[in-house]
Amino acid sequence: MSVPTFSVILPCYNIVPYLGNCLDSIFSNDMTGNELILVNDGSTDAFLPFCRDYFSLQTDSVFFEGDYKGCHILILTQKNHGPSYSRNRGIELATRDYCLFVDPDDSVSHTWISEIRLALKTSSPDMLLFGFHQIKENKDGSTDSQTILPLQQYCTCTKEDTIHELLPKYIGRSVQNVQNWAKSGVFSPLMEHHAIWRIAYRRSFLTENSIRFPTQIVLNEDGIFNADCITHAVHFSTLMKPLYYYHQRPAGAYSGRARSGADLVSNKIALLKERIRIIDSLLHQYPEVNYDMIAGATILSIYEMLLLAPKEYHRIKAEYITTPAVLEMIRNMPYVGKTTFDVPLFLLKHKCFYPLHLLFMTAGIARNRIGEKYK
Repeated sequence: MSVPTFSVILPCYNIVPYLGNCLDSIFSNDMTGNELILVNDGSTDAFLPFCRDYFSLQTDSVFFEGDYKGCHILILTQKNHGPSYSRNRGIELATRDYCLFVDPDDSVSHTWISEIRLALKTSSPDMLLFGFHQIKENKDGSTDSQTILPLQQYCTCTKEDTIHELLPKYIGRSVQNVQNWAKSGVFSPLMEHHAIWRIAYRRSFLTENSIRFPTQIVLNEDGIFNADCITHAVHFSTLMKPLYYYHQRPAGAYSGRARSGADLVSNKIALLKERIRIIDSLLHQYPEVNYDMIAGATILSIYEMLLLAPKEYHRIKAEYITTPAVLEMIRNMPYVGKTTFDVPLFLLKHKCFYPLHLLFMTAGIARNRIGEKYK
């Protein structure tokens, strides 16, 4: 087969302090014949002046197309819509064989392109999963790092095998996950880290199946995108090498969204709808697919919302708890022998929604008071 080429897609929002290091790492690879797409998502920092300096540009256009070190460069500026919208624009603009996603506050190995290209030498999988280095930056300036490889050597050649092996590791916590957590304190079987930057996607696979990021989700959109891909992928392959550097900082480029209040509830409702859509699309064709696969994530999400967004109780009840699929999951969820899980589950099973609300509101108030005392 011909040598595969790559479209590297970066959604950029107020990340100039990190962008130079990210681009330097990308161009430490041989990018000749490949493509770099920068989507400026309404940044209020000096993104365009930075790009003019880095790429030696002489333009202020909202759309720039040119060449840098043998690599095709596209720079698009748009109003702020979030990373999912930006990545979708990147997919639409991409022209190379495979799409690679990079967060601009991260970096990549100097063997990133060559190792992926070597893995694709004899086949053209729909998705190629590889490992990464996780670097946690602490507030005191120190760092902790670990290398994370795929949980196993996945290699599937049918859609049925891909769904059976991979979907449970991306779609959400299952009944079994919760039961194991209650017994051991660990969610097992383990799930793959769902980040899109650790997967190479065949571009024609994405376009032929109209797979795009859900723009209504701002937290865990990677997991939904990958779950969607897995429902269509015939050939899924694995590269047991760490090629990406994921930098966990105290504050990331898109941090703070959808973690509390109305935003949290909106995101959870959107996540629920997408998970149910994916399950429903497979229910009748694949007997191993059912709501048990997402029941743990669903019920834990109810607890999280009631704890972190108690003022949104009526909306949570109307749009989430009383959804028919959710009611089925609640009915089928067994007690696990853990009081903090079973007491609210008992209230859910008996539709005692208001006492459930009071339980979590009291817990939330107590938690906030303890937090204020020990700040």
